[in-house]
Formats: sequence, structure tokens, C-alpha cells
Amino acid sequence: AHAALAAAAAAAIAALPPRTREVFAMSRGEGRTYAEIAAALGITVKAVEANMARALRLLRERLADHLPPGRAER
Repeated sequence: AHAALAAAAAAAIAALPPRTREVFAMSRGEGRTYAEIAAALGITVKAVEANMARALRLLRERLADHLPPGRAER
């Protein structure tokens, strides 16, 4: 089950729009703050927030079958 989830998560992350994927990777993968991401990419913190919201929504949707009931509706 974990291998299937990991594969599904990797595919879902790869399918994110390029900027959204970049912001997500910098936040979750590199542990950068939203301010650090904004400065590095030359965008506003609001744009970082919007991209993270988009990433998390898309990942929840794409991984709904792998999440416990109730987790995908948040």
C-alpha cells in the first residue's frame, strides 16, 4: 500500500503545473519559507500561497483514492 501511495504521489506531483510544482518542491522538499520562495522566484508571497493552495488541492484530488475517507474533502 505504501509503495502504491508513493508512486501515486510522485506521479501527482510530476503532473502539477510547472510553477506550482516548483513552489511545492521548494516548500515541502527544501523546507523554505514562503518569503524565501517568493524572493528566489521573483514573485509575491501571495503568489506562493496561491500556488501552494493549488498544489495541495490538486494533490488531494489526484490522491483521493489513496487517502482515508474524509481526508480528501478538506
